[in-house]
Amino acid sequence: MNESIKWSLDKIVRFQNKIDFNFLSSNKTVVWNEETIKSFEEKWNWHYLSFNPSIKWDHDLLSKFEDKIVWDVKNNLKGGNSTYKNIGGEYLDDYSLLRIFCMTWNLLIIDKYFNNLDLWRICKHSRKIDIDVFLKYKNIFDQEYAYGTKHHKHSDWFDEETLFRRAGKYWRQH
Repeated sequence: MNESIKWSLDKIVRFQNKIDFNFLSSNKTVVWNEETIKSFEEKWNWHYLSFNPSIKWDHDLLSKFEDKIVWDVKNNLKGGNSTYKNIGGEYLDDYSLLRIFCMTWNLLIIDKYFNNLDLWRICKHSRKIDIDVFLKYKNIFDQEYAYGTKHHKHSDWFDEETLFRRAGKYWRQH
């Protein structure tokens, strides 16, 4: 599928009988929104669609398609044995690279999809997490966690005092 073409809903509708929806599902130039996804809900390859970094999965979108999203260990929101890449000296799994920086993680999303998420990994790599998530789930960060070939213990990293100090510093910078 040609990634130099910006695929609008109109173009997809016009060429739907000639399009390979498997390839289009992973295409980054599609204008991804609820209407586009809903219009061809049964044609998308949900494995590729779930892993497409161009889709901004927010609470509404997750809620509407939660039964279709692939929550697979190797491909999406649940951590596990993933392929690691070296980016800027830090090893991030595919999910972290493609998905985790794209959305704001808040209690509404975390609570609803808790069993499908690897909260430790999300918090380790995400830039946008409500402080309420840390406070509610702080016991998760008081555990050693196998991550790649390293073990991290974050209990000293996420105590409330440090958390608020870091959060204050972050908000002053942005």
